Amino acid sequence: MDKKKLFAIALFLIMGLFMFSYANPVSDNTSLLDDNNNNSSSETGTTANKTETTTTDNTQSTTTNTTTRRTRIFVAPIVRPLVEEPKVYALALNGKEVTTLEVGSTYTEEYAALTLNNADVTSNIEPSTIKFTAKGSTTSIPVTKVDTTVLGSYELTYIYKTGENTYAPSVNDSTKTFVTRTINVVDTTSPVITLNGENEITIEAGSEYSELGATVTDNFDEKIEDVQPTIIKYTGESDAVTMVVKTIDTTKVGTYVVEYTAKDSSNNEAKTSDTKNNKVIRTIKVVDTTAPSIELNGEAEVTLEVKNEYNELGAITNDIVDGTTPVVITGNVDTTKLGTYTLTYTTTDSHNNTSSIKRIVKVVDTTAPIIELNGDSTINVEVNTTYNELGATVTDNYDATVTKQYPIVIWDITDGKRTIVKSIDTTKLGKYRLMYLAKDSSGNQTLDKNNLSHDYVYRYVNVVDTTAPIISLNGGNITLEAGSTYTELGATMTDNYDATNNHLEPTEILYRTSMSSHGTPVTSVNTLVPGVYSLKYTCKDSSGNICELTNSKNEKRYKIIRYVTVVDTTAPTITLNGKNDITIGVNSSYKDEGATASDIVDGNVTVNVSGTVDTTKLGNYTLTYTATDSHNNTSSVTRTIHVVDTIAPVISLNGDENITVEAGSTYTELGATVTDNYDATVTKQYPIVIWDITDGNRTIVKSIDTSKVGEYQLMYIHKDSSGNQALDKNNSTHNYLYRYVHVVDTTSPSITLNGDADMTIEAGSKFVDPGVTAKDIVDGNTKVVTTGSVNTLKPGTYALTYTTTDSHNNTSSVTRTIHVIDTTAPVITLNGKSSVIVELGSTYNDASATASDIVDGNVKVNVVENTVNTNKVGTYKVVYSATDSSNNTSTSTRTVEVKDTTAPTIKLNGDARIKIKINKGYTEYGISVSDLSECNDTVIVINYTEPYGTSSEVVSSIDTKNVGTYLITYTVQDIYGNTSTVTRRLIVDQWLNEIPNIKIDEYMNGSSIGFWNDEIEINSSMPTFTARAYDYFDDKIMHYTEINQSKITIDTTALNIAKKGTYKVTFTAVDWAGNVKTVTEKIKVVDTTKPVITLDTNNLVSTKVKKDLYLNLPTAVVTDNSGEKLTAYISDYDVEYEPYYSHFTLKYHKYIKSVTYTAKDSSGNKAEYTYTLPTRYQLY
Repeated sequence: MDKKKLFAIALFLIMGLFMFSYANPVSDNTSLLDDNNNNSSSETGTTANKTETTTTDNTQSTTTNTTTRRTRIFVAPIVRPLVEEPKVYALALNGKEVTTLEVGSTYTEEYAALTLNNADVTSNIEPSTIKFTAKGSTTSIPVTKVDTTVLGSYELTYIYKTGENTYAPSVNDSTKTFVTRTINVVDTTSPVITLNGENEITIEAGSEYSELGATVTDNFDEKIEDVQPTIIKYTGESDAVTMVVKTIDTTKVGTYVVEYTAKDSSNNEAKTSDTKNNKVIRTIKVVDTTAPSIELNGEAEVTLEVKNEYNELGAITNDIVDGTTPVVITGNVDTTKLGTYTLTYTTTDSHNNTSSIKRIVKVVDTTAPIIELNGDSTINVEVNTTYNELGATVTDNYDATVTKQYPIVIWDITDGKRTIVKSIDTTKLGKYRLMYLAKDSSGNQTLDKNNLSHDYVYRYVNVVDTTAPIISLNGGNITLEAGSTYTELGATMTDNYDATNNHLEPTEILYRTSMSSHGTPVTSVNTLVPGVYSLKYTCKDSSGNICELTNSKNEKRYKIIRYVTVVDTTAPTITLNGKNDITIGVNSSYKDEGATASDIVDGNVTVNVSGTVDTTKLGNYTLTYTATDSHNNTSSVTRTIHVVDTIAPVISLNGDENITVEAGSTYTELGATVTDNYDATVTKQYPIVIWDITDGNRTIVKSIDTSKVGEYQLMYIHKDSSGNQALDKNNSTHNYLYRYVHVVDTTSPSITLNGDADMTIEAGSKFVDPGVTAKDIVDGNTKVVTTGSVNTLKPGTYALTYTTTDSHNNTSSVTRTIHVIDTTAPVITLNGKSSVIVELGSTYNDASATASDIVDGNVKVNVVENTVNTNKVGTYKVVYSATDSSNNTSTSTRTVEVKDTTAPTIKLNGDARIKIKINKGYTEYGISVSDLSECNDTVIVINYTEPYGTSSEVVSSIDTKNVGTYLITYTVQDIYGNTSTVTRRLIVDQWLNEIPNIKIDEYMNGSSIGFWNDEIEINSSMPTFTARAYDYFDDKIMHYTEINQSKITIDTTALNIAKKGTYKVTFTAVDWAGNVKTVTEKIKVVDTTKPVITLDTNNLVSTKVKKDLYLNLPTAVVTDNSGEKLTAYISDYDVEYEPYYSHFTLKYHKYIKSVTYTAKDSSGNKAEYTYTLPTRYQLY
């Protein structure tokens, strides 16, 4: 139906409805059509690229009046097509219905698509449910997403709801309201198999082979790191037949080929990383580089008495491959001489592997030497003297006689005990026992000559004291003042042994009035009684020796005397009654109080007074008091009496109390006047202190500073000759006067020009203002303000005005005139150097120049002269000129020198190094020369050096009969002195393309490499390899020269000390002519060290199992220098190994006291460790 017909029908219906509603009005809320609110719907569908909205009905329009009175409501009807098309939905999958994905790959959701009436609505419908069935399972479980890391099948169901209970049907099956997609996650990728370790392994025959296996990695399955071989093939050392075996037997020399294959859980066969093979192969070569084991019959160390017969016991051998091998013995034993002898037992197997062992035979002397004392067996030594050791004599059947054997030990036995000391101490009394014994060179201990049951002799040394001590006075005779205190000094006893006694008391004291009178015994010295006291001293040491002294007559005496004399030389003591210093007023009365006197010997004595006091005069008076005792000792004291004045003087100012002074002027002090009742009048008393009170504070100053404005306060005070301070005349309550001084500033500062007032300067120069000097009486230097400026880049006349103002606003100023003129020519700067050297025949490119002017800036530069000719040697010049706007002109010159400094070009005809054989003719090839200038004649010099020579000689020609080096030097010089030199080296040698006759001696760790020195212990320190090389001339044995070490190289890169085997070490020597000789030595890395077994004895527990009692043995840890992982085993008894606990279990047997752990490395080195069971666990 076309649009015009539809429009006509719609218009007709609207008009009819309008007429109907006008004739039949309805209530406010009544609709004319029942389906006005139900027949309008909207569906929105979204595709990946657009949004589409479909509306099946026209939009309803309503006008409503909400008043309470009845109104007419006009409702536009909903217009529908005359025939409505049915809605047909369909649901379909995007992509495949069944998809297979490789495990671990990425899954991308493809969604489902919805169509309406064959038109696309949306293509992004997600699955509503996902069910997963694992590989090998029949049960499905709901999941939220597709996980490609798990093998199995996923079923994705897509549903679209079109109504309350309606769903879109499948596009392929309308009976289904859903579509499903199946995703199978599978594993079709082959795993990768790689070998663990090397693909070629060489192991020693008889060693333990640990299977390294292979590793399989898969995109799904877990990594398998220990894949075991699927087949092993063996080929013997000399067999052509290959056989399949179950295990690798390391006791058979040959080659094993081990193949590894594998499959993953999805039955995919493993392949190598290059995906070419489904198996990996390892080749294992079993070789025999291990020397046979050799063990001695009998002990490895045998001891024989001199001249006894030696019986050889031989040795036994065993080889992993050959079994028993023959033994060769080298070395001998001489039993007639003391010494150690070495026998070497050597055996070699069929693969030329050699081992050896040594037996040590010691020839010894076991006969004891004889010892006897030199001198007496008992010796007395005076204390504090020197003890001389006499020693003992030792005679031996083999060693030389020892004539003075010192004691082996010294005991101090003074207190009845034996105490070992280092030596005899003669500084103290005591007893010592000395033991003498010795051993001969064979270690046999001596026997006492007089008692062969003793292997020692004794000597007794007694340290005694028989010397008398010496007595001496501490100090000499003493004279004391009567009444003083006597201190006993005592006497001193010194002894050769006892400690010095410095405090001996007197044994007897006698008193006499004089030295000639008879003495009377007293108990002490009485210093209150003058006279002479004699004190006697005696002593004895700890050994009973009485003290001695020798007098002037060389007579021995056994006592000593000190004389103490008491005398009276002390005057009496005087004591004043009253004070010794008295002050009284003028004209007052004075009465003296007197004094008393006492003496140590006489008691009270008479006092006499001298001197007078005049109280009518000011002054100090002295009275003297004197006393004398019975021994005519006199003493005196004095008393001082002061007569003083105490009336104060009067003070008044001279001039005004306030004075004003101009700053910078001089202040004259007027002072004050002082009058006194006793002293003379003072007419000008100066101030005692001056305060600066300018800022309101009082600061003490030395004087009034008139150089600055300020306020000052002056204080005047005075004291008379008696110290009475003056009082203010106008106010007697004040003992001071004040004056105030005011300093003011009304003067302007001075200002003076520094330098000329009229100045002329060159344009472009720097104008340095000389400035001015401004000073003020008060402020000193004052700040200056400058007005005006000077432009030195522009000629003209300029003025500068300087103004200064002081702090009190007093102002001064001055002016300077500056004239700027331009008389300076431009400055020319050469680009490059001012003097240039140019090589003859080259091209000269002038670098030009620049010019700058102070006023004009950059100025043009002209070249006014250029005479350079580079084809001719000589000196030339280039002249530059520049002129500024003021017509100032400057020039500059560059010198160009054309030189020939290039040396001639020389080229050797032929090679620079030529080697010919001796006696072969030689013709020199010469040289080719080229140069820009003429050349002088060529100079040829030939130097000859003997092989290995350190100096050369100049020869006239080449003689090929002499082996050595010829240096042929050509020198060419052109006419300008440029020289070139070229040299050819001609070597005349006896070898030409032949192996030189060089002998190389190789050393390992300082010893020659050979049959006895070609082995290194595994994992030991890297040995030191050295070599010496000799160049033999003309194959003569005695005519050779040693080659310098710098020409010898040693290559040890192939040597691996961490792995057993035979390795090559290459020694290379180069002779004087560059001939090379190389020697290769085979070095064997061997293992001859036994493993080390250690036990954990803390792990020892008894348990009872059924009827038998078991004992858990300690855990054994085995370490080996080869780094092998070894396990100790017990070869005796009933032993079980418990892997869980990592230790052995030993079943009890009767009479077991110990067990032996044994460990053996791949080289056959065996270690044993015997463990003794604790006593409580031993069975008997």
